[in-house]
This record gives sequence, C-alpha cells and structure tokens, in this order.
Amino acid sequence: MATSNELNSLTLADLGFLAKEIGVPGWSKMRKEDLVRILVAKSRSKVAGDVISNFLSRSKKKSVSSVKKPTTPTELKVSASKRKKTPQKSDTIPPPPPAKEPEPRRLTGVDAVLPNFVGKQALRRDLTTRAGGGTPDRLVLMVRDPYWLHAFWEVSAKTIERAKVALGHLWYASVPVLRLFRLFADGTGAPKRQLLRDIPVHGGVNNWYLDVTNPPSTFIVELGYLTKEKKFYPTLSSNIVETPQQQVIDELEKLDGNWKGVADDLGRVFKLSSNEGHSQELKEVMEEQLGRPMSPQLLSRYRVAKQGNIAKTRRNFQFNADVDVIIHGKTDSNVQITIRNEPVTVNADGTFAVRFALPEKRHLFSVEAEGSDGVEMQRVILTLERNTRILETVIQEPSDDD
Repeated sequence: MATSNELNSLTLADLGFLAKEIGVPGWSKMRKEDLVRILVAKSRSKVAGDVISNFLSRSKKKSVSSVKKPTTPTELKVSASKRKKTPQKSDTIPPPPPAKEPEPRRLTGVDAVLPNFVGKQALRRDLTTRAGGGTPDRLVLMVRDPYWLHAFWEVSAKTIERAKVALGHLWYASVPVLRLFRLFADGTGAPKRQLLRDIPVHGGVNNWYLDVTNPPSTFIVELGYLTKEKKFYPTLSSNIVETPQQQVIDELEKLDGNWKGVADDLGRVFKLSSNEGHSQELKEVMEEQLGRPMSPQLLSRYRVAKQGNIAKTRRNFQFNADVDVIIHGKTDSNVQITIRNEPVTVNADGTFAVRFALPEKRHLFSVEAEGSDGVEMQRVILTLERNTRILETVIQEPSDDD
C-alpha cells in the first residue's frame, strides 16, 4: 500500500496519470491533496496497488540515476546556478502540445437542422404554379356537396414576388392561407362578408378542400399571406358559390379528390359553383383538369326534360369512349401520399384511391409516400400508355316498321 509521503513526492501531473490509469472519475478537476487521499485509499486494492507501486518504483530509480554529485566546490556552485535557472516542475498539469490544424466543423443539433428547415419553409411559402405567361392568375371555388368546397388556383412567380415586396420583412414569418368568407345580405346593399377562418396551405399544390357548415350558404375565398402580426395580404379572390340544401347522397363510397367527384357530378358542381351558371373561367378550369369538354348534352342531364319534346336520334351522332385510371393502395394512416406532387387523402385504415383521366399518350405517375417525421420517403413509378383504335362506322338499313 502506498503512503501519503510517497505520493506527495510526485507532481500533480504524475498523480493525474495514476488516477487516470486506475479509473478515478473527475481526476482532472481535483487538487493535489485530493488526488493523494484517493490514491492512498485505492492502493489498498490489489490491481490499483500494483499500478501505484510499480509507478513509485520507476520514479525512485529515475530520480536516483538522474542525480549527479558535484566533485568540487566549483562544480557544486555551477550545479546550483543551473538549478536556479532551470524551471522546476510546477504542481499543475503540463500545457498541451501545439494545436493542430483545426478540422472542418461538423454541424450538429440545431446548426445542422436549421439550413434545411429554412429551405423547406421557403418552399412551403412559395405558391407559384407556373413561371409566367400562358393562362392568367386565377382562383376558382367549386361546390362538391352541402359541406365541402374545392378551391383551385394558378399563380405566377410575378404575383408571389409582388407579395414578397409588399410585406417586406414580414414576408419571412408569413404563411400562405385560404381566407374563407360567408356572404350574407342585411338589406342595406351589397352582401356583407363574415370571416370564418384562415386555412393554412403550402407550396407544391394547386388545390385544397374546405369543409363548411350550415347549408345553404354563400361563400367566397381569398388566397394570400398571413403574417405573425395577423396582417393579411390577398393575392387572388375567387368566384362566389352557394352550397345546396342537405340532401341524401346516393353514392355509398366516394373516391378522394383530384377531380374524381367533379367528373361524376360535373353538371351539378358547375351549376352550384358558377353563380347562376355563368362562369367561363370555371368552365375552362373544369375542362382542363378533366381533359374533356363540357358539352351542352352533358349539362342537360341535370335539367328536367319535357315529355313529347325528345327528338329521334339523328345519324352521324357524336360518340366517343374515354378511359380513366384508378390508382389505389394502402399504407400507414400517418403517412403522407402524393401523386404527381399533389397530396392524396389517406383514410383511417391507410387506404387511398385516386382517379385520373387517361388521354392518348404515354403517362408517368410518380407515387410518393413520406413518413410523418419527414425522414423516410418511398417512391413508386407507374407507366401507362393508351392507344385507341376507331373502327369504321356501320350503317344499318332501316326496317319497314321504322
């Protein structure tokens, strides 16, 4: 077992070395007397005692071999003068070696996440759907049923840049929203607006579904940016729509979004969304998204036909066959699904289904699934091609009964 006197003869650096070797926690912050006291106690154990004893033995041999006795008084004086000039070991840990060239700092924690976060925020704020030119900016609102509206927009980069300049420094903390208003008449003039709520949206999409209440009601929406100070900057305003009375929906199942429901109830949706049926802009949007024209014959399905006013079918009548494709699947209920960069609603059991028009050409559908934490993403690419053959028209001669 080591004694206090033996350990006190060592420097603080030697004591620190011993403490590190035998695993004394916090040794680098201890004073010399604390290290001596702990090492004396540790030396009672066999392993630590052997380490300390061996170190003390080596230290004694080194000190004996390094001492040189002066043979003359002159040599004694010279030796004494050298000892005065030679700096003695202090009771502190020796300084570290010269610093090496610092390695590039690795970003961790908030520093690593922040640049990526700022970039994602900028993308979520950008509602641009096209670079410029072509069709004008527009926000179209449609009625799906008594409790659901569907907003569709096209915004140029120039419009977003104007909003950014107008908001100034407030832009960087703003969020894009759809501002929903209910219109009502108080008998004093034009309809009044009642702000219902702001629905946050994000870049990368061009349509959104809005749930409403109390049918029949009249609504209008504005697309713009809401700052932290609750200042709203509008960029686009929609058409006025009116929801119908509550009615029994005869469909037991409805596939989610992406214009499938509009395709099924095209005439009814157009009539409810176009404010008495007059909206060229709404008609253009529907034709673009559904990939087929809105003919008068299609709209006439939702009008009452008078008996005795039905003409015979004429020859060379218009006829065409169309094709839609349904993309469906199943995932976890908390996974976000996008098809062609448009979000898809995932049901509570994880199923999803979307219908698309399939014009004449080769089609590429990119289906992406992203976890709620944004870490994992999976992608499936579907390739389809439509090739329609139109056969020769067959004319049947009329019978004598005709």
